[in-house]
Amino acid sequence: MRSSKNTAAGGSPRVSGEAVEAVQAMLAQKVAVAASPDGSVSVRVGADGKVHRWAVTDRARTAPPQQVVATVLELIEEARRAAYDAVRADLGHKAASEPSSSPGGLASAGSSGGSAFTDAVDYDDWQREQKLNSPLRNSTNW
Repeated sequence: MRSSKNTAAGGSPRVSGEAVEAVQAMLAQKVAVAASPDGSVSVRVGADGKVHRWAVTDRARTAPPQQVVATVLELIEEARRAAYDAVRADLGHKAASEPSSSPGGLASAGSSGGSAFTDAVDYDDWQREQKLNSPLRNSTNW
């Protein structure tokens, strides 16, 4: 049995190089924020897994380090999944979110049952916002 020219040898559909590059660009452009319910830990992560920013407040600094690290790692995965789901939605696919197994710890998103992230945004929009809110830009001590 011969495979059609639209499928690879294993039977999966062939995808053009341009399509792959377009999806990779979308993964790099979509970012999401995840934060612990008490706001003591927050992260901003791209759909491609790149951590763009993470922050720990004084409240989190008083917690055991292992607990803070576990919370940061959990939030990174939640934000990455939210950004990835936003890319899937842009491509017309159903969200891929599945329940995450929470390592427990610092008032994490999983422990409250509430949503830990804001909407995913395009990276360029986020960069523009960061430049506008830069401490150097808003500082009077130039």
